[in-house]
Amino acid sequence: MSKPLVSVVVPSLNRAAVIRPTLESILSQDYGNIECIVMDGGSTDGTVEILRSYGERIRWVSERDKGQADAIDRGLRRSRGEICTWLNADDLWWGPSIISRVVAEFEGDPGLDVLYGDCVAVDLEGREVAKSYVVPNWTLQYAVENADHCIPQPASFIRRRALERVGFLDTSKIFMDWDLWLRIGIDGRIRHIPVTLAAAREYEHHWHKRHRAAAREWVATVAAALADPRMPAEIKANGGKALVNAYMRAMRFRVLGGGLTETLMFGLKAARYDSEIISAVIKSTRGFAEEQGRPLAAARLDRLLNRWETVRDYWRRARRRARRIGSRFQSR
Repeated sequence: MSKPLVSVVVPSLNRAAVIRPTLESILSQDYGNIECIVMDGGSTDGTVEILRSYGERIRWVSERDKGQADAIDRGLRRSRGEICTWLNADDLWWGPSIISRVVAEFEGDPGLDVLYGDCVAVDLEGREVAKSYVVPNWTLQYAVENADHCIPQPASFIRRRALERVGFLDTSKIFMDWDLWLRIGIDGRIRHIPVTLAAAREYEHHWHKRHRAAAREWVATVAAALADPRMPAEIKANGGKALVNAYMRAMRFRVLGGGLTETLMFGLKAARYDSEIISAVIKSTRGFAEEQGRPLAAARLDRLLNRWETVRDYWRRARRRARRIGSRFQSR
């Protein structure tokens, strides 16, 4: 019985300095049935010469694309594997037996749609510097209600039938992987194994230059998931909590591209779903001010927090008094 084909797409643009270790981590696997497709966006730094040097060991194209998501999506659609993934041109598979383990997990669990493991962070020389944040047991409820990415993409593998069921990637997305996990997870199965499968290099991510769009998209992705008719009713019932958490998490994206005032106003939109969140939004913005070394801004936010909490406490006392007076009238 033949082993299933595993397809890996490598999106690339001017990554000559780091792409060779990525390709070597793929081609050195002890599992023989791997299809490696490099989707290069028209590099001019020597990447193409490196790709040529691999001969027929890889498939590749070098042409202009519409961005990373477009390159990955076109590569996945060209691939033939029963199990698919993508690995950015500066990430690595963490050891020569990764794919053997992944295939064994899929073969032992026929209903599994996505398998993911742990991921380490490495520097430009490939030295481990940290562990990535991982939720050991992915659940749709946790991902939606906490607006949490959860899954380290370089350490994830997807059964092709799941990609075909949801229509592959949404190439309009910055966080196309998170959107994909939610769309698959609504009626599919995602499972974690406590094994380090990949390494991601520390560098400036593509969304760091699209801060405002990233913040808006984070919230919109949660809203779209909640609006999906397949979403379980018990998760929809906590939609307000999910949107509050989405705004709170997205504030970190927003502050990278805008001022503290803009970030604060963005976060305060969460108050539409829970007015109690206002103090937390102000405190988060104050934390950003401290991170940026802006003590005067932090002090102003402290004063704003004190004013808000004074007003909030006043209205709470007023409501309690009104309820007491109302109950007296009702008892007469």
